[in-house]
Amino acid sequence: MQLLQLRIKNLNSLKGEHLVDFENGPIGNTGLFAITGPTGAGKSTILDAITLALYNQTPRSGSVSKNDIARLGSIITRNTDEAWAQLDYRVKNAVYRSQWGISRNRNGNLRDYSLVLSKQEDDGEFISIVEKRNEVPKENARLIGLNFDQFLRSILLSQGDFARFLKSNANERGELLEKITGTEIYRQLGRACYERRGKELKELERLKIQLEGIEILAEEERKQAEEELEGIAKDCKNHEENIVGLRKQLHATQEYNKLKVAIDAGKEQLIQLNNKMELFKADKLRLEKHQEVLPLKADILAVEQSEKGIKDKQSEKTEKTTKLQLENDLRQSTQEQLDKLELQIEAFNNKQIKTQLLIKKVRVLDSEIKVVQNGYQSLENQNESLGKQINTLHIEIKKHEENLSEKEKEIIAVKNFLEKNRQIAAAGEQISLLEQQVKTINVNKESITIRIEQLEASPTKTAILESQ
Repeated sequence: MQLLQLRIKNLNSLKGEHLVDFENGPIGNTGLFAITGPTGAGKSTILDAITLALYNQTPRSGSVSKNDIARLGSIITRNTDEAWAQLDYRVKNAVYRSQWGISRNRNGNLRDYSLVLSKQEDDGEFISIVEKRNEVPKENARLIGLNFDQFLRSILLSQGDFARFLKSNANERGELLEKITGTEIYRQLGRACYERRGKELKELERLKIQLEGIEILAEEERKQAEEELEGIAKDCKNHEENIVGLRKQLHATQEYNKLKVAIDAGKEQLIQLNNKMELFKADKLRLEKHQEVLPLKADILAVEQSEKGIKDKQSEKTEKTTKLQLENDLRQSTQEQLDKLELQIEAFNNKQIKTQLLIKKVRVLDSEIKVVQNGYQSLENQNESLGKQINTLHIEIKKHEENLSEKEKEIIAVKNFLEKNRQIAAAGEQISLLEQQVKTINVNKESITIRIEQLEASPTKTAILESQ
């Protein structure tokens, strides 16, 4: 890994934008440089910016979140709205840019931090390759070959952390040094050699065990075994020659059997052909007759065409006759329906005339009924008035009868009293007066009775009774 450029904006005491160029300028031209300055000048902030851009962590505060920044007031410069750290580095001839940033919204609250990893293309433009902020630290660790802790121990030994490297155990220091110097390949080769040595030793041990189980023959025994082997080889050769001959015989036998099967199949086909010839004789005769008739084919076709034309004409004639008959039947049916309709129209017209005459009569009767109803209503009113007068006269008669009954009772009482008291001379005058009143009442009664009879015998009442 080679650091190329570091850009900083508003980190801790480093307010504004700052550029540290590790590749060009004075720092690029020297192999060794020192970061110096008074306390609070921003020396450690430069180191924080590197790890912040790569891992979202700093050596002093560890992992960074917006809540930690708001609570501790670190990372972002006071009274500023944004801060970021951008690091360009080279790994295996490829240039990458990792950028961390955070900002405030319009209410002054911190947004979530952003972390993006980009790769430089051939035209110099940086194209984003990882945009998920949780994946960027992992991808940087994979590209660099060091996670955050290993990066602190091996590359970024800030403010006395070199002692931390020295205090690491041998395995950790060895692993870190291998990754720093790129010699981890030798560890892999050594491990592969060790594994290969173990396998070869096991194979050597197996071969030794097999060698111990082999018995070495004497010279005579070896010669005898070679002679026996030569005899066996000759026998094998003879057997092979016999096998070749037998194979040839077997092949010839197989060919014979195939030919025999083919001959049998040919005989069978010949028998089938003979049978088909016998069956074809009748067809042959028909074919010969057809050949004889073939010169007359044109005449036969002409006759057939003529017959077909005649049949078509007859069919057409029959069809037209049927259609004509249907049209005549339809015309006759239509004429009958028209006659019926004319009769119905005539009957309807007569009925309409009668209806109109009847309507006129009804209208006249309606007028007469209205006149009669008006007269009836007048008679009803007169009858009601006469009824009221008769009721009044009856009431008066009843009153006169009651008065007459009382007067008669008084006369009878007076007479009885006079008979008992004849000495009262004045009583005669009273009796005469009472008798006069009785006569007057009777006269009134007779006149009322006559009036009632006249009313009951009046024409108006008679007409009303007849109408009812």
